[in-house]
Formats: sequence, structure tokens, C-alpha cells
Amino acid sequence: MKKLVDKDLGLYERLMKDIHIISSSVKRFNIFISDDEGLTIEIDFELLYDLGSVLRVRFKRVKEYSFYWNSTHNFYYVERFKLIRKTDLFYLSLDPEDESSLDISENDQDFILFSGFEAWYV
Repeated sequence: MKKLVDKDLGLYERLMKDIHIISSSVKRFNIFISDDEGLTIEIDFELLYDLGSVLRVRFKRVKEYSFYWNSTHNFYYVERFKLIRKTDLFYLSLDPEDESSLDISENDQDFILFSGFEAWYV
């Protein structure tokens, strides 16, 4: 059985401090409708600092998302990211215009706007 790493605000804080997705590789996207959580996206991050360790993050109650890829680019190395909390929503961009900004930018790429998330190692 999978062991929950953390969820929601606790996961937000851990991703900002001690779980590092910088330099990770995305190994899997899974997008589906959950009866309980609405539109849900799961992303598997293969972590650099713990080789072979994969962190699966489930983004729940997704309000908006956008990802783009084409065959001229490698799939998918996380060079930088932006994770922000806005009242009752969270926002993750894996290709932000400015990762130090605390605002959502229309120039951010590869993003998810969601109201809950959880993670575990697979």
C-alpha cells in the first residue's frame, strides 16, 4: 500500500522546503475524472537527489491546466518551477516566466490550477 507523503498545505510547504522537484524528470502524466475529486491529474517525478525514487503527485479538483510538448524537445526535465497558494487554490507551473514571482502570469507554461493535492512515493 502506498504511504502518503503529505497533502494540501503540508505538501505545499514540503515542496517548498525539503522535497525537491528541481532537476527531476517527469515520467508520466495521467489525466482523468474522479467521482469524488472531479478532474484529476497525476504526475510522476523521478527525483534527482534520490535516484530511482519516484514521487507521484495527484492534483485534485483541477480548475485549469495547460501542457505543451513537441518532438523537437526532450520529455520532460524540470529546470525550474513555481508553486503558489492563492486563498483556496494552488498553482503549479513547470515552465514559469519568473519562478520567483508570487503571481500567476499569462506567460507561464505547463501549469495546473487546482484546489487540493497529495503525494506518495511509488
